[in-house]
Amino acid sequence: MTDDKDDKTAMDWEEMAPSLTENAILAVTVAYGLRVRKQLGLPADEDPQEAARLLGVEWETVLELLPPFSEWAKTAFRKPGRPRGSVTEKPIHPGYAAVLYGVRDFVIDHPGAVAPRSGGRRYWSPEFKAYVLQLIGPSGPGAGMTLDEASRATGVPISTLVAWGATGRPVQRGRTPKR
Repeated sequence: MTDDKDDKTAMDWEEMAPSLTENAILAVTVAYGLRVRKQLGLPADEDPQEAARLLGVEWETVLELLPPFSEWAKTAFRKPGRPRGSVTEKPIHPGYAAVLYGVRDFVIDHPGAVAPRSGGRRYWSPEFKAYVLQLIGPSGPGAGMTLDEASRATGVPISTLVAWGATGRPVQRGRTPKR
């Protein structure tokens, strides 16, 4: 291992290869487990040095392998990708569910209110348009939604909402839709 502090915590398998025997890994696992038990306030009366001795592993080897093993254990079972805590979730508008369910119920109760057209476009009935504008308007449950939130809750593209005269706070991505 190198003298850099950061390098001492990294698992460098090639450098540790002479120390990595099955029994050494078992001894480090026991020592690590007892350390965790103590940190959690659980009884840890066993002696990790005795475990190492019974496994035929020198205590210095365990001490050498313990820091990188501890670092590895912190990340060993994470799923691939960005850690969960690193992304701040956008708060959901309090009326989001009411708008979402309102649109769903309207479409169920009014067959043909929304219908596909050629080219991936849709037909929106005047009643549906009025209902959506009411839901996201100043007195509706979606009052104060951004156009992006309103679009996601209603299924209506932002450009269509703007064409209908919907207003809202600017889109959260920093862009204000063209009018």
